[in-house]
Amino acid sequence: MSKLKLNYLFSVGLTLLITAALPILLTGCYTVRFYHDTDILREKHDGEITSTSMLFPVSQIGGPTNIRSACPSGASMVEIEQSTLDGLTHYLSLGFYSPQTVRVWCKRRSR
Repeated sequence: MSKLKLNYLFSVGLTLLITAALPILLTGCYTVRFYHDTDILREKHDGEITSTSMLFPVSQIGGPTNIRSACPSGASMVEIEQSTLDGLTHYLSLGFYSPQTVRVWCKRRSR
């Protein structure tokens, strides 16, 4: 085999690897924030809940995320995040298992 053919096979293999790996690494990495009365927020969240959803929207492991368990007075801001590792888990399980992290900032009363 000539050196030119080996270089060609290497470049084709590298191109295929990049083409396959890049979408996998970028899949499912997102953050969603819901704001409500955010005048008095702390820098750090008050509660962190792990939520795992399944392929069908009606099925979740552990049921829906209960924000009242972290903030009995209600939430001022809710942040839902799916990291790169969570997105990769979602991708490799073909969408059957999708973990997310829910961070909650509780309401504060202005005095």
